[in-house]
Amino acid sequence: MRDALSLLDQCMGQADKITEQSVRKTAGLADKSHLFAITDAVLQKDAAKAVEIVDELHKNSKDMARLCEELVGHFRAIMLIKTVRNPKESIVMSESDFTKASQQAQQLSLPFVIKIMDTLQSAMERMFQGVNRRIEMEMTMVKLCGVQAESSASPELEKRISALEKIIVNLKNNPSAVQSVPVKSAVAPPVKRPNVDMDELRKNAVKFPQWHDVTEHLKQYSKSLGASFDGSTAYISGKYVLVDSKNDMCFELLRKPEHRTEVRDTIHQITGKNYSLGRYNYPDEKKPDDPLNQLVSDFKAAGIPVENKDKI
Repeated sequence: MRDALSLLDQCMGQADKITEQSVRKTAGLADKSHLFAITDAVLQKDAAKAVEIVDELHKNSKDMARLCEELVGHFRAIMLIKTVRNPKESIVMSESDFTKASQQAQQLSLPFVIKIMDTLQSAMERMFQGVNRRIEMEMTMVKLCGVQAESSASPELEKRISALEKIIVNLKNNPSAVQSVPVKSAVAPPVKRPNVDMDELRKNAVKFPQWHDVTEHLKQYSKSLGASFDGSTAYISGKYVLVDSKNDMCFELLRKPEHRTEVRDTIHQITGKNYSLGRYNYPDEKKPDDPLNQLVSDFKAAGIPVENKDKI
């Protein structure tokens, strides 16, 4: 209480009319208007306006890494507003700022918010690696203003996410509506067998010389995925990359669409070409009979004595 009265006295000594801005200035609290302005520019996909705000802040000696951190916190607040029942318990924000943030949250989808936060986090990491912070921030603003159009999510996935968002909102408003719903476990499909003659594919296959580079790059995406290909070999045959491995774990991991996409994208990044994935050998594939065994059977059927000797 004493601190509040002391702050009130200081505000009265500096201005005839006490406003939120005067209290912020006296208490040394940061003004968040630039965060709302940048968010509005992102909502309107106005890259020029967003870059203009960043440049103005830079001229006023605003640290770009600090700005990036503030934006992450701002979009975190929006994320919590959209997902948590009582977000005020987890957000440090004035009532007026909370109202503004809630209005912005209504205009943003949850996947978009998460994408923005991920983009900002990556930018902040690069800033601490020695890149030009101003340029990095300007590039990030351009990315954010176009991130919705560049979203990699399929329309079907967007619909499912939108439906989940509505469920979350309903549960926030009516927690008693939660019911136990049986969920069927989904089994991911195996690596699809190419609809071609496998013998012909193997006959024309050549060893993929850059396969080691592909697996090492995959370890940066997922250590478990990349490591599962250790000791494997790959072959190129037409439009296919055929993977040969004694470790079935790599094929189990490739059941997941996101892992298959990452492997194909990595191959394209390294070779500049698009390939489909397949196995060099499939477990249910019938192996051809040994011609020598067939010859022995023919000799025996004809009454010709055959002597078996162990190979040394």
